[in-house]
Amino acid sequence: MRWQPIDNLPQDWQKLASSELPPLVTVWNEQADRLRNSGAFKIFMEKMRREIAIETGIIERLYTIDRGITRLLIEQGINEALIPHGATDRSIKQVVALIQDQEMAIEGLFDFVGGQRSLTPFYVKELHQLLTINQTNTEALIPSAGQIISVPLILEFRLVPGAKLLNKSDIKLC
Repeated sequence: MRWQPIDNLPQDWQKLASSELPPLVTVWNEQADRLRNSGAFKIFMEKMRREIAIETGIIERLYTIDRGITRLLIEQGINEALIPHGATDRSIKQVVALIQDQEMAIEGLFDFVGGQRSLTPFYVKELHQLLTINQTNTEALIPSAGQIISVPLILEFRLVPGAKLLNKSDIKLC
């Protein structure tokens, strides 16, 4: 099947709604409130944040880490003592710092999704700073050689085309 854009809803889209949905929404909201107040929700969110942080670093190829250690860190928390020698391709201290950076950025994203933050240029720069505070290198492609190499990460932002560059030290978190 070939890709096609999603069509708009029909004009009479209300007819698609099921009469069973309003009672389900009520039950859903009651259960969500119960979970939020039980402490289980907080534990779930902490574990989810840790998992997203670890997996993001792996996807971005900031480090590799053994799957079993990943599970342990998700369950127990981000702790250097839980990472044995040889479980990652970087120093344990650096991996923990990178994961903690990802966690802080994810917390900010949760605030954005929850409506506590607005999407502004400052917010994007703040996220970039959080994500790269302990990152010194990144990967670059040499097209002529088809080779990927590690290069220093340049931490600069342009305000508008032609404006003065801001360095990492110029940007402060609120």
